[in-house]
Amino acid sequence: MIQQVPVKTTCNACHGQGYFPTGQTYPYQGREHIQLACCSACDGKGTLLEWVDLYDLTRLLKAIQAEQPQAA
Repeated sequence: MIQQVPVKTTCNACHGQGYFPTGQTYPYQGREHIQLACCSACDGKGTLLEWVDLYDLTRLLKAIQAEQPQAA
């Protein structure tokens, strides 16, 4: 039986913002505000939930550890 764990990643479509500017503005309390549209890839959360098996998780953790600068 393969065990899977959830891994939360940043949405590549909106770069973690959750919303896109539409190019339109609207007045509110005497100021112009940029109108935003919800990201359809992550539903405005800015993150995605990806299920990976334990082998891939350990591979990802080792890759992250190799990227970290070593303390002197």
